[in-house]
Amino acid sequence: MKRMHVLLGIVALATCALPVAADVPNLLNYQGRLTDPAGAPKNGTFTMQFAVYDAESAGNQLPIGSAWAETQTVTVTNGVFNVLLGSVTALPANVFTGGPSDAAGPLRFLQVTVDGEALSPRRRIVSAAYAMSGGANGLIYRTTADQAVVSSTALTTCMTGTVPGGTLGSDKIIHVVAIFDRFGLSNSKRLTLVLNYGTSSLDIDIANASGGTIGGSGSGSLRVEAFIVASGATNAQEMSINVVATPKTADLVSFDTNIAANLTATGNRANSATENSTVDKTLTLTAQLNNQSVNDLFTFSHGFVERIN
Repeated sequence: MKRMHVLLGIVALATCALPVAADVPNLLNYQGRLTDPAGAPKNGTFTMQFAVYDAESAGNQLPIGSAWAETQTVTVTNGVFNVLLGSVTALPANVFTGGPSDAAGPLRFLQVTVDGEALSPRRRIVSAAYAMSGGANGLIYRTTADQAVVSSTALTTCMTGTVPGGTLGSDKIIHVVAIFDRFGLSNSKRLTLVLNYGTSSLDIDIANASGGTIGGSGSGSLRVEAFIVASGATNAQEMSINVVATPKTADLVSFDTNIAANLTATGNRANSATENSTVDKTLTLTAQLNNQSVNDLFTFSHGFVERIN
């Protein structure tokens, strides 16, 4: 029998600002890694079904009496995949209310079924606010102060810190979040972010192909996420990253069309090295406008790096 399993995954509320006590958004961003029983990453297109339960095993599918589930066709590359849950079948608000809870909040777990096979264990659904409070997630560092507005092509260092040895492993992901509370990008322009982890780096190109301006003169905001995933033996990890860039709908100033078709984020591993994850690694994130015009600017607001088990 063909068997696959998700070694690890991230389930987080999809939102465009660092949340506090706020309404639960209607989309969930799920990042996972799919492997075969020997641990080799899978590649290809798979049918995945998603459902929410109130327990890690057994329990009730939610909401009770009108259980939510959705099926998506998902592309998996080198084991890594990313989906927005609720984009096919709307997530009902009451899936996150009531029921059992602990100090971190309601107990909600995502069940993933791949090509008819239910995977285990289920992954707990948390918000970024829960992640910031600790629990199963280990906060490595967080920036807090807004930087100055950048309206030139100068290279700007947004984040820099140390990832302790042992943070990344076969059962751990490093999650990097950068939030720009002022963001403007005119047509055909790009904001390039470079994420460095040890001697490995990833160029993240955020491009506007809308025909108009996104976030005119800096009225927009932007949240960028990157995931560093282990591959190989514990003492010889290789960086594998997926990127999500999400503008707020209200920030689309000069057009009213599909966000995904107009603001895209692509990752190019400019330098890839085998990283010994048992020793400390320097992690930095820089930002640079490729060609500045009157509407092109950004302000890095804050960011954080966490380990997710």
